[in-house]
Amino acid sequence: MVFGFGSSSGSSSTSSSTNSSTPLPAEAPNREQRAACWTARDAYFACLDKNGVVQAGEEGEGAKVCAGEKKGYEGACGRSWSCGI
Repeated sequence: MVFGFGSSSGSSSTSSSTNSSTPLPAEAPNREQRAACWTARDAYFACLDKNGVVQAGEEGEGAKVCAGEKKGYEGACGRSWSCGI
């Protein structure tokens, strides 16, 4: 079962939640953090657009040009939001 829902034993959901090797999720970003992420994201994608990059992650020479914007984006946004770019 997904996330242990519907399990009659309940042992799989409790054992995975108490596993010390599993990192706990980070606190959800607040409004200001989300706004900072969106601003950084917009700056990064504007740089990609300016340099003719159609898909993020395929910058080629533009990677050097947009390196600062990408670093700002990755720093301001959660990994799940910027992962794969």
